[in-house]
Amino acid sequence: MKPVVLNTGSRNETYKGLTVLHKPLIKICALPLDETIRAQYDWLIFTSKNAVTLFFEIYPYIKYKQVAAIGTKTEEALSNLNIKVDYVPSRFQQEYFLEDMDTRFQDKTVCLPISKKARPLMFETLKNIATVDKIELYEPQPHLDNVMCVHQMIRSRTIDWILFLSPSSVHAYFQHFSLSEDIRVMAIGQVTSEALQKYNVSHVISEQETLYAMYETIKKLN
Repeated sequence: MKPVVLNTGSRNETYKGLTVLHKPLIKICALPLDETIRAQYDWLIFTSKNAVTLFFEIYPYIKYKQVAAIGTKTEEALSNLNIKVDYVPSRFQQEYFLEDMDTRFQDKTVCLPISKKARPLMFETLKNIATVDKIELYEPQPHLDNVMCVHQMIRSRTIDWILFLSPSSVHAYFQHFSLSEDIRVMAIGQVTSEALQKYNVSHVISEQETLYAMYETIKKLN
């Protein structure tokens, strides 16, 4: 029998050999226009697909010279808008972005469109070497109907694995409920893993920071 996998992230992708269910635990709420930012930058830096979508909807007038992105989905979202990506780190985390960036942003003007709940590491590091404007584009909020639905699925033991793709999704569930021990849990990367550790949830970490890699990891473990 195929393992039943519950994906709690924003995007849904099937995988041969698995029965994949999809219940996003987070919904995205756009924040008001920030009228204090400048009209032109040397660099735009995107850390998520959501940021790409909202930025060009809300700030279509901002001019820029180069673009950087973290993650294949973020890069793909930019490519779909026919936007050239000039820099992508070796792996899909802020830490690797900052390790690999060399002197690209030194003394440059940088626009950083992010979630209101984004980790501060990127901004705090870049502001020491560049002129950085941080735009809080959106705020992730718990999708409470889906949180309750996921809890019921867990209680009925209809799933074998539950996948968490962000710290926000971890908090959305575990601030309300605990987890049955016979449900296996996977985190997409170290940051999400750290969020699960705060709730003392036993879990494994995907071999790479992509949804496809999470499915591949499950295939190897089953």
